[in-house]
Amino acid sequence: MAYILQLWIFIGALVCSNALDHWKRKCTEVTISASLKSEVFLPCNVNISLDSETNTVKWSHFSNGPTLLRIMNDGRVYFDSPREGRVSVLPLQFKDGNFSILIHDLEPSDIGPYFCELGSKCWRVEIREMAEDETVELNSYNYSWLFFFAGAGFFTLLFIVFKCTGLHNRCMRSSCSINEASRTPDPNDSITTIYGRI
Repeated sequence: MAYILQLWIFIGALVCSNALDHWKRKCTEVTISASLKSEVFLPCNVNISLDSETNTVKWSHFSNGPTLLRIMNDGRVYFDSPREGRVSVLPLQFKDGNFSILIHDLEPSDIGPYFCELGSKCWRVEIREMAEDETVELNSYNYSWLFFFAGAGFFTLLFIVFKCTGLHNRCMRSSCSINEASRTPDPNDSITTIYGRI
């Protein structure tokens, strides 16, 4: 009886230590807010070399959810759940340790956490749906900057035209008035305007 109790304690400790190892693994966490029907880039950069046969990168939706895709050490990609062809990989980046994916045409079922795992290395990328009021708020913020820059551009253009036409020199003199056109021209004014002061 004592041996059975010791055996159960040993097995319980072994299971708990494995479970704790799983929870001790620290994932790099990223949160992305995106609107439905948009493209979402899910980053995963792991500093490794792909010469070992055991190096397989696994993307999954949710922690213990089904595997979305697997990237093998030779660059082959297996789409276990391709999401109707809406998931893309960047195969030319694999050699640099970049195993990021792109989800096109985001759907409500795509919202949630994604895990990119390679052995003890892990990325947790959470996709959250951007609310409509966030989108409207961002758009109104962008429009205010648009009006600011349009106004600044208009006044800059007005200043350039004012300087190039010589209106600045004519209106700075004390004799500048509305009836300036009816005044008889002074021959020295035309020389000053065309050639500068002699």
